[in-house]
Amino acid sequence: MRGAARLGVLLLLALSTCAASTRLHGDALGVLGPLAAAVLLVVLVARRRGARARSTRFKGQVVWITGGGSGIGRALARRFAREGALVAISGRRADKLHAVHAELSAAGGRCCALPCDVTDEAQIIAAVRHLSRAHGRLDVVVANAGFCALGQVSELSAATWRRQLEVNLIGAAMTVRHALPWLEERGGRVVLMSSAAAFLGLPGGAAYGASKAALSLLGATLSVELRDQGVSCTTLHPGFVESEIDQVDNQGRFDARRVDRRPRGLMWTAEDAARPMIDAIYHRRRERAITGHARLAVALGRHLPGLGDRLLRAFGAHFSDDPHPELEERSDA
Repeated sequence: MRGAARLGVLLLLALSTCAASTRLHGDALGVLGPLAAAVLLVVLVARRRGARARSTRFKGQVVWITGGGSGIGRALARRFAREGALVAISGRRADKLHAVHAELSAAGGRCCALPCDVTDEAQIIAAVRHLSRAHGRLDVVVANAGFCALGQVSELSAATWRRQLEVNLIGAAMTVRHALPWLEERGGRVVLMSSAAAFLGLPGGAAYGASKAALSLLGATLSVELRDQGVSCTTLHPGFVESEIDQVDNQGRFDARRVDRRPRGLMWTAEDAARPMIDAIYHRRRERAITGHARLAVALGRHLPGLGDRLLRAFGAHFSDDPHPELEERSDA
């Protein structure tokens, strides 16, 4: 669709240039108008067909999204439902899951809510068992559940490090592990929600960045391991996207009092981020950075890490300090 649109625009520009720079006789000018109209019609038809195709890309498929009650998870649930999928959303907060379920159902989408804490392997197994029994298939798994523990390395307790890795890394790995048998039956898709923070050493974000860097390597490994089974793995690296991540403390507890201190000028809405994400998932892209600043962070981290470090120091970039210091428990001090 995009190719057809670009072709139409180029043809129109060429015709306009020709008309402006060349003295054409009356017959030629008479042909130019209908030809331009025909090109415009082709572009419009191509766009409509492309929109219809996108609306059915996941028709009849079952998609499971962990962390589906808010932020990126909720936005992806909306997009998948619009594109014909039955969407199963999981998370710890039942009220959030029920709100998303009600919203999607009211819009005519198919959705089910499965409360699940990804740090409890038994709950993951139960969720997969429920989906397999209720729907007999599983086509896409989006391991999106996660949170961000903040603090300097010298300040973070071992308990905080364990929580961070248990949710962001081990929870994702166990989600994929127990969904794989069903995904292999359908040539399904695995999606891991990493972060641009995996590529830059932002002060105050060591635990979060390390968990996401490990998740990115997990995605790279899965892309190789699952190739012969016909299952793809797409690792997504979003930058700053509107979510509740800054309102979850170092113990993984939601606190509405917390203020999101991320730079508003760089922030994407979750809906805007979900569009390129779902395109990457559909086309089975190995990885994709979401937002322009995320692409820059990935490029710097991979190819010019020294320059990236200097830029961070020059601009004083760092993860926000915890506005409620009592939330960090020094249990191992």
